[in-house]
Amino acid sequence: MNGKSESEMHQMIDVSEEYRQKMFDECKRHFLQENGVANGDTTKRSEVFRAYQLSIKEDDRLKGTWSLQQYEKQYTAALASAVRAANPNWKNGDPFDESILDSVTRESVEGTLMKSGQQREHGLRCSERQVSWAWEQSRPDHKCA
Repeated sequence: MNGKSESEMHQMIDVSEEYRQKMFDECKRHFLQENGVANGDTTKRSEVFRAYQLSIKEDDRLKGTWSLQQYEKQYTAALASAVRAANPNWKNGDPFDESILDSVTRESVEGTLMKSGQQREHGLRCSERQVSWAWEQSRPDHKCA
């Protein structure tokens, strides 16, 4: 397709705070609108990805898009985790008290990203994948190496 291997594309690179915030805002907006259901009809994530891609060097676009997608996954997982913490019986699509998400911020989510014992400004890696506290809580079998 593009002549690049998965290992070349699946590398975390720095994503500007501006675009991490735009993605977080879109994840939260969409999560609230759809009660946690990923609905391709109402999301504006493509617009965020496209604007981000146009804001960076062409050579970084594959890695950058993949990196922003890793943040997107963590934001969505953290939103769902917050709702489940307040209501353990909640399922995606069920209504919930929106104020539950008032304390979930981009900074709070990024502060929980982990990497095999090290921390750095934009998150941490665990076996070449971004893993957050929310992800670990939902996957008790997962162990950081």
